[in-house]
Amino acid sequence: MDKKLRNLDMYYGSRNYYRIPIFKSVVTDGVKYIMDNGYSWFVTDALSIIDTKLAKKHSFLIVELNVDRKNKTAVMEIKSDDGVNVRTLYRKNYSYTDAEVDKLKLYWVEGVLMLSSEY
Repeated sequence: MDKKLRNLDMYYGSRNYYRIPIFKSVVTDGVKYIMDNGYSWFVTDALSIIDTKLAKKHSFLIVELNVDRKNKTAVMEIKSDDGVNVRTLYRKNYSYTDAEVDKLKLYWVEGVLMLSSEY
């Protein structure tokens, strides 16, 4: 397992889409990589909010995970961006995480959750 996600920069574009049971949205190769390396909790939390509360009103969302590794806490935010304004639509605080990255940024575009580099 690579909790530091050392190979994250090799993902740009995607050849495959993966359906995760219970979710309407799909994920790309890069998101599957982060899921396979200890961050499935982050992806499934984001998808549960997007699929149940946000997908009907938005076609583009930004999902960010900011980690404070010293305190082992994290914050996930889901934001809308209409090209002019960025608004935080959802925020979740994690009182504990073993994540070893400082930040992850994903885009959700019309049912596909991807790395920003895969957009």
